[in-house]
Amino acid sequence: MKAWFKRVCGRRYNRLWAAVGLLTALGALWQLAQTLLFVHEAQRVPAVVVDVRQQPFESTLGALLGGNAAVEGDVSYRPIVRFALPGNGAVITRLMPDADAEDYALDAPLEVLTLPLDPSSARVYKLRLLWAAPAAQLGLGALLLLLSRLLRGARRPAAKAAPTDARKTTRKAAAPATPAAAEKPRKARTPRKRSGGSGKKSTRREG
Repeated sequence: MKAWFKRVCGRRYNRLWAAVGLLTALGALWQLAQTLLFVHEAQRVPAVVVDVRQQPFESTLGALLGGNAAVEGDVSYRPIVRFALPGNGAVITRLMPDADAEDYALDAPLEVLTLPLDPSSARVYKLRLLWAAPAAQLGLGALLLLLSRLLRGARRPAAKAAPTDARKTTRKAAAPATPAAAEKPRKARTPRKRSGGSGKKSTRREG
């Protein structure tokens, strides 16, 4: 397992992680856009809880993506609510699609979001139930893209810098230790003897 992890997470697979991260992020952005469009077009209507369905969460990941701080095996609750459509006033009794970790009391008031003439779109009006799944998927996509970036940066081996440093060290060692040692010694000057002026001849003009 450890060898497989090193092989898959090696620097050769940075493009694979980048592709997976990009697809995950694009899917999350699409879900966020769809949720935003639904919240914009839907209307909040009052509802009443008439029954509650209970079943365990199938996985911890599914519970977290649904906005619940729960683990696999914890009990989830899906309310059956009764509400009136805002478009035509028809009374609808419907099971909500979102599983919640919190229980619902019978005959308790509740708010749902629904399109005016489409009761199948109704959902419990709770922000974590609406936005948790796409937000978590977007974070996962960003994490995969960051991992790809780190693997891409690790492709440059650091061993190539060693010969260059060795050459610089060799050149520095071959250079003279002091600039004065490279200069040639200068010859000493011998002082000239001066005679007392007897050696000079004076020229006179005869008048």
